Amino acid sequence: MLFKVEATITLDQKNDHRILRNDLWGSLFTMVVKISTRKIAAN
Repeated sequence: MLFKVEATITLDQKNDHRILRNDLWGSLFTMVVKISTRKIAAN
């Protein structure tokens, strides 16, 4: 079981350079959503 998890982690690390750009856009999008949610909640 632990071995499977470790294998998944290494696979993820290999894909990091491809996923990195998506992560940047994803975190940016998440930030915008959080700010919008806060503004809606404030109203």
